[in-house]
Amino acid sequence: VPSGPTAPGSSPPWPASMTMILGAAAVLVAASAQAYRPEDLTAIGQGRGLYLRHCAACHGADARGTGAQAANGPGAVPDLTAIAGRDGGFKRLHVQAQIRHSAGGAMPSWERILASPGFVRGEAAAAKDIWLLTRYLDYAQTPGVTVAGKPEAEPPAPAKTKGR
Repeated sequence: VPSGPTAPGSSPPWPASMTMILGAAAVLVAASAQAYRPEDLTAIGQGRGLYLRHCAACHGADARGTGAQAANGPGAVPDLTAIAGRDGGFKRLHVQAQIRHSAGGAMPSWERILASPGFVRGEAAAAKDIWLLTRYLDYAQTPGVTVAGKPEAEPPAPAKTKGR
């Protein structure tokens, strides 16, 4: 197979199937780059961390309402991966309001908790955390996405060596 550019009207030095594969890969890369910019992925990751810290006990690490504390509440804990399906789309302001003020039941008002003196970060930080949680939950609505799952184990601490 000759290498280098091909003459006009001649076949490229690779099979047509390779051209189709490369074209499809380029489209997929372009689509994923447009769907999630680096700042989106950062926000989603930060929201995931907040979710695992504050929400997974009740809603489950997989966000499907199966957390260890779910049975302790007065009713069923909602599947947070199905918000868009239940509500006719993911309505960020509505979700943020639910997180902020709760709709009654067992879920606490996270705005009050995150802005409390125990967290020391204040209302602006609480508002940002609620936005990050909402961004993560929006991502969790994406078909085929596997959310949170169990947090990765932290790597073991390096062994201390004797001597020097």
